[in-house]
Amino acid sequence: MFEFEKVNRFDEGTMYFSAWQNGYQIRPPLAEVNVPPDFDWNNPGDLSINVSGDTFTAYLNGEQVLQAQDDRYDEGKVGLAVNLGSKLILNGFGIDDVTCQE
Repeated sequence: MFEFEKVNRFDEGTMYFSAWQNGYQIRPPLAEVNVPPDFDWNNPGDLSINVSGDTFTAYLNGEQVLQAQDDRYDEGKVGLAVNLGSKLILNGFGIDDVTCQE
């Protein structure tokens, strides 16, 4: 799972990749980093996640911001979630399987 969160208004905010097992988030995260200093929580920009094999890479506005590796799963699912009181606005959500032969 890729997440970015701000614990309270004084927190800078963090982006991280984490694994889940049997419905529980495994701590510590696979990788984490503070959000960029100019990050706009009301307009975060374009976020994309690339998964290739066991490598997960997050991009914000085309710039790589985080990368992690985890080889515990051969397959998985994609989903979206927001915390209570948060707002999610989606535009252009898509999933591309580069191994798919059409």
